Amino acid sequence: MEMNKKNGKFSNVGSAGDSDLVQAPLGLFPHPWPHNADASNGSQFSKVVEYFRLVGRVMAKALQDGRLLDLPMSTAFYKILLGQELDLHDFLSFDAELGRTLQELQAIVRRKKYMESVGGHSCEEVADLHFRGARMEDLCLDFTLPGYPDYALKPGEENVDINNLEEYISLVVDATVKTGITRQMEAFRTGFNQVFDISTLQIFSPHELDYLLCGRRELWEAETLVDHIKFDHGYTAKSPAIVNLLEIMGEFTPEQQRAFCQFVTGAPRLPPGGLAVLN
Repeated sequence: MEMNKKNGKFSNVGSAGDSDLVQAPLGLFPHPWPHNADASNGSQFSKVVEYFRLVGRVMAKALQDGRLLDLPMSTAFYKILLGQELDLHDFLSFDAELGRTLQELQAIVRRKKYMESVGGHSCEEVADLHFRGARMEDLCLDFTLPGYPDYALKPGEENVDINNLEEYISLVVDATVKTGITRQMEAFRTGFNQVFDISTLQIFSPHELDYLLCGRRELWEAETLVDHIKFDHGYTAKSPAIVNLLEIMGEFTPEQQRAFCQFVTGAPRLPPGGLAVLN
């Protein structure tokens, strides 16, 4: 599955035209689509919906069978699965750069409201509020979703200024974590429910879901390796080859541990229970 090159989100395969795969250090999150995107059979968006339905089935089956998936989701994605509402603060869990920018803009809105509430400030002083040293009008922002110039947040060609900044932030948040991903998440839930009821996940936290689906983030400590390895075919813990192997594995960096785990098990993390539960 492709990911959006800008921020590591699901690209909703075929939407961006990019074939490059990128890292998603904060986990995957759905790429937003306009609410009026064509969902008829054969359309680009209908394929997106079908992919999300498939991912839902795959994830449910992996959880049902106790298998790990190399499919790291963002905390925000897991929160949606659990029926939790997302807001501006959740951006930091999947797109830290955009999240910080929106929080800075929100701080300007709060400053404007404060100045208006206490009085004594002229319209010019309010209009002179700056974002990183620039006036809002000089940023040349329009009402399109950041990173998606074809996603119009509202009709018309209105630009963003200090007076409609709050509306702009609200529309960006709504498009990114609500209306822009509603149909994709509905398709995901439909696919998941074909295996078992997604409501049963409510007993878990987002962190626990990630743990069950992708395994434990912590891998192994050098001193515990020998405790969880079964020696056979004439080898013992004191065999030179075993001593050398344990020494090398004990010196692995976290990245090397993940690569070794990926090679041996097919997933970059160990299952719940760690080395002790590997066969």
